[in-house]
Amino acid sequence: CARRLGNRSLEGALLGSLGLAYQKAGDISKAIVLHEERLHIAKNIADVTGQMNALGNLSSAYQAIGDLELAREYIVQLLKLNQNIGDAMAQVAALGDLGLLELKLGRSDWAVEQLHKALTLTQQHNFQEHECNIIGNLGLVYDSQEDYLNAIEHYRQALAVANEINDQRSAGIWLGNLGGAYHSIGEYDRAKRCFQDALSNARLAGNTAGEANQLANLAVIYTDSNQYESAERYYLQALEKARQLGDHNSEGDWFGDLGTTYLNWDKVERSIECYQQAYLLAHATENLARMCDWLMNLGNAYRRINQLYLSIRCGQHAVEIARQCDDPGREANCAWNLGLAHEAIGQYDQAAAMMKRAVKYERSIEHPDAAADAAYLDEVSQKLE
Repeated sequence: CARRLGNRSLEGALLGSLGLAYQKAGDISKAIVLHEERLHIAKNIADVTGQMNALGNLSSAYQAIGDLELAREYIVQLLKLNQNIGDAMAQVAALGDLGLLELKLGRSDWAVEQLHKALTLTQQHNFQEHECNIIGNLGLVYDSQEDYLNAIEHYRQALAVANEINDQRSAGIWLGNLGGAYHSIGEYDRAKRCFQDALSNARLAGNTAGEANQLANLAVIYTDSNQYESAERYYLQALEKARQLGDHNSEGDWFGDLGTTYLNWDKVERSIECYQQAYLLAHATENLARMCDWLMNLGNAYRRINQLYLSIRCGQHAVEIARQCDDPGREANCAWNLGLAHEAIGQYDQAAAMMKRAVKYERSIEHPDAAADAAYLDEVSQKLE
């Protein structure tokens, strides 16, 4: 109708809305075509707002299919457009998105550069809500670099800004991240307090997803503190929230993590049940990486109770899936654990073959365990003589 009326602006807006609908439905290819049509129309009629929306949607769509470089190209175009029209707030948003994309692409130094540019603009224009998120995202970058003290400082600053502007949702996010950073440096009591505060925050805000995440975070702290009953209680609560949300990815992850808690607790049968549930959920969502992880852990649990043929079957399947994922690190880890199962049953030739694959990879990346694992491989190989 808009096309028959010759209303190009309305036609472009409708194409953009339709593209978002396809994107939400998971048909990313169709969404991209529609967003590109909208961008073409917007350029032809000098519709700057239409161009901005189309560029942002195209970046989001390409991120959804994992093409981060192309997603970055569209954000760069969006940033230039925002700079040309002098829209400072839009520049901050684009710089923030660009910083996070650089982080996902493994270019943390570039991420810091873009985020600092965004931070300067937020402070010049007193965009406190954006300032909170930019500071917190800088914390994420430092966290990824394992610079935990710097991450903690930035999470604290982001939390302070969030509290100042009464942004409880952001406060909950940065409390959770602050707790994670404290956990990484072994400050379990501080981590626990952060997660408990974030949990209270999520409950007050009616944020069920946030509540579930903080319950799971507390479960991790209790597991690492060997307080397994408390860990079990929090994992079960997190799982109930995940089911309410229909969040099968988180449900699978937390079943798997609960399985590891049970394994540490020496409740191997329960551990096996949890790993089986985690694998089934990963299979249902076609998450190959997680299928691989939970199969490997399931094999290790079977090895713990000397069900070695089941352990080997799980390990073999895990190695096959890791190869499909084209993930050499995950494949090496699975191969090593499969080798341990073959060794336990006395199949030393197959054990050595699997372990060699793992050691070869570890040496290629100069892994800190390479020397110790190579020495263990030598011991297994000697049993062949």
